[in-house]
Amino acid sequence: MRPYGASIWMRWPEFGLHITESGQLKHWRGDRDERAWPANLTRGGAWPWTVPAFGMTFAAILACVEDHGGPMSYGDIATALGASKSWVGKTIKANELEWERFMDRFGDHP
Repeated sequence: MRPYGASIWMRWPEFGLHITESGQLKHWRGDRDERAWPANLTRGGAWPWTVPAFGMTFAAILACVEDHGGPMSYGDIATALGASKSWVGKTIKANELEWERFMDRFGDHP
């Protein structure tokens, strides 16, 4: 998942991503600045990989929690959606006000 060789190679990247066999993007290094990474990729298209048409959106997170019937951890949401935990966290943070309003429906939440 991480680059091979001396640890010096891990110092220079602006970001560190690993594409799993299922197409999920995993971060092995935190971004130096905010970037809008997709949650996963599929093989083929104009490039060797493309962003799936359905995409992963904040709405998908809301639907996942709604289907679950209440609060879920970021890790549980990521597992349910086949996304990375960091993507879930960044997406929720980008929609913080809507997330708070949505979670208020469930009463006490973490």
